[in-house]
Amino acid sequence: GSMTVSLSGAGGTFGAQGAVNVVMDDVLTAVGKGGVFVANGGGADFTAEAETQAMSITAVASLSGSNSTTVAANISSNTFQSSAKTVIADNVSITAADDANMTAKNAIDAFAFAGALGVTFGKNNPVAATLVSNVQSSSAESLLGSGVTVTSNDGSVNLGADTSERLLSVPVAGGGLAGVLSVTVVDSTTRAVADKTSTLTAQK
Repeated sequence: GSMTVSLSGAGGTFGAQGAVNVVMDDVLTAVGKGGVFVANGGGADFTAEAETQAMSITAVASLSGSNSTTVAANISSNTFQSSAKTVIADNVSITAADDANMTAKNAIDAFAFAGALGVTFGKNNPVAATLVSNVQSSSAESLLGSGVTVTSNDGSVNLGADTSERLLSVPVAGGGLAGVLSVTVVDSTTRAVADKTSTLTAQK
């Protein structure tokens, strides 16, 4: 969303704008305890995949006359919480003629731009400030429980997890007194775990 505020008076002109994107995404692929899955004529594919894209672009300008002060402020923010999880519960049996895949993939692509311009036609210095942030917490997990057996009769067995992040922050400020702050925070978890009692067999 976005918000624009502009105030003016005898003391000067003040402009502010903000745009905030908040994304929460959870993807789960699961096989319950004791389940049996047989693919006699093909492969077995258990995949959880999350893909998130967000763009936040804001700009604000503030102008004042000869005896006034002008202030322009801008905020652009993207916040993500995303998970992709494939869970094969205890004592599950999976048999495939071809490849058997148990994977989780999580990809985030974000762009944030904030621009602020302060202009005054007098002696007072204009002030411009921008804050841009990309904050993400993501995970991709493939988990095999105890006693799980996975067999590929004529292919491969793949257990994998993959996370990828592409975050770009661009703050721009112009004026007599200008300041910018860019914040990027990444908290990523990638796990592919098979319990020590599980059995993975590729016959090929």
